[in-house]
Amino acid sequence: MPLKMRGVLLKVALFCLIAVVSPLHMTRSTFLLTTSLQIFPSFDDPMNQKDVRVAEFRTSSRKESSSSSPVPPKPFAPVKFLVPAMRIRYEIDRLTTELDDPMFKLPLPSAYPLLLDSRTRTYTLRKAFDTYTGSLQFGEDYTLNVEGGQRKEMIRNDALPSVKQTITADLDLRDLYRNEILTTVQDLRAELDFEQRSDLVDVGELKGLVEKLANNMRLWLEGISKEDRQTALEIVKNST
Repeated sequence: MPLKMRGVLLKVALFCLIAVVSPLHMTRSTFLLTTSLQIFPSFDDPMNQKDVRVAEFRTSSRKESSSSSPVPPKPFAPVKFLVPAMRIRYEIDRLTTELDDPMFKLPLPSAYPLLLDSRTRTYTLRKAFDTYTGSLQFGEDYTLNVEGGQRKEMIRNDALPSVKQTITADLDLRDLYRNEILTTVQDLRAELDFEQRSDLVDVGELKGLVEKLANNMRLWLEGISKEDRQTALEIVKNST
């Protein structure tokens, strides 16, 4: 066969091959494109738009939560209910300062109506603390302040305290500190009365009692936010 004829036949065969292969290639491309659209659906798909809205809503909610006012720590009560107890704290602080004065002498000025006035009944002091604890709002969860090993053991033994037990324990602890304060106030009044009648001043004994008062007051106030304590104390100072 002449060489020229072979070239013509080769071109015809190549053209036919292209004509056959091209549709297959297009079909494969179309299949890949369709598959891609199924794996990565268009944002015009209503279902996909729903998913996007949910994601945006969650993100928006998270941003709003972070930018809004912080949630008060639990247990929590409005500051106004803390003011009566802070009046006692204020008198303890003043009495501490007075006893530290080298020129201290008896009788004390009548500037301590809650701590030193015998007409102030124990009931009044108790109510000052109970006004706050009776207004506490507790959350539905709590932080377990134990070591990791002890926590795991409690979980294994199904010994984690319930929310009710935790609330009861919190209130019992506050009542314990309150009762210590009430007892120490009675001891302080008795000591002052004795020293005034005997004309014998024992500053060390008085300081010890006031330090005990201050320590139990500090323990009672633990768990209350610093901001609330400062606000309540300012209210007391401004009203004195």
